[in-house]
Amino acid sequence: MGAAAAALRPRPEQLGRLPTLGLLTPADCPGPLRRLARRAGVDFLLELKLVTAEARYWLCTRGAERPAAGLPDCWVEGHVLPEYLLPGGGREFGDPDGPAAASALQAADYVNYLRAECDRLEGQHEREPSHDLARRVEEARVEVRQALLAWRRLSGGRG
Repeated sequence: MGAAAAALRPRPEQLGRLPTLGLLTPADCPGPLRRLARRAGVDFLLELKLVTAEARYWLCTRGAERPAAGLPDCWVEGHVLPEYLLPGGGREFGDPDGPAAASALQAADYVNYLRAECDRLEGQHEREPSHDLARRVEEARVEVRQALLAWRRLSGGRG
């Protein structure tokens, strides 16, 4: 996997093609969440599909058909729940994202990746000035601007 691809969060359809590494059902949840699922009639199934150095990604493969007031979005079929790995071994769940948000989120990830790459090249150019590095820095800046415009279009002009 290339560095840029590794920096992008996975899309639900990509995760769906991966083997299941673990399962989470209402029976695995603390009492209040288990009771909420029972009251709402949502028998969800979250499948652990991907583990990276930074996060674990859970895909809801069975659950509510659409988001509803009072229900966690991660219980909606097709939504992805990231579980971030914290320094010291702790974990923290992030905000779940549905298929409709995947393109804009990947575009944001790509912009962040390109910005970091641009910063790296600028630092290298400051330490080792050269015409080649100056050209690569300028190309990276252009690519960041183009990716930022694409992200703004995908996210409805926010940002």
